[in-house]
Amino acid sequence: MKKLNIILVILSLLLLVGCQAKDTILTKNIVKAIDNEGGENGTCQIRMKDVTNFKWDKMVMYGLSSSNEEVSKALGVAYDVPTDLVSGLVFAYNHKIVGEEIVPYYPEYPNRLQYWTRGESTSFCLSFTPDNAIFEGSREKREKKDDIGNAGDYYYVMTAITK
Repeated sequence: MKKLNIILVILSLLLLVGCQAKDTILTKNIVKAIDNEGGENGTCQIRMKDVTNFKWDKMVMYGLSSSNEEVSKALGVAYDVPTDLVSGLVFAYNHKIVGEEIVPYYPEYPNRLQYWTRGESTSFCLSFTPDNAIFEGSREKREKKDDIGNAGDYYYVMTAITK
């Protein structure tokens, strides 16, 4: 039984590290935009239509407390992917899902790119079009080495600014 527990822990850690190591094309594009445009303070504006490489007409940014029903309603398309303990972006075109970014919630090993909201909105399930999907991008240097060896690199945040 003890060997099985050890094997399960090792497999879980390998899965966690594997999930952390793989950035999607969209994540790479957002990080690149922040790095290129962020300047000294590491902050810039990101237009989603400039960092996506596919056609979309609606996007939803959702957070940990969002449900499938909320995402579906905001997107105007049925979204049946589990939203428990994840945040992310979902893109639709002509009432079909054409792209998504899912960020699992691991407080000990936060994903390199996080999605946040600030402003008057009390919801973290926000809908955008290509014309109004403009966000603040920022980066912050990791100060200490974490358990999987990340140090000296950056955390990135894409923040929706609501009115």
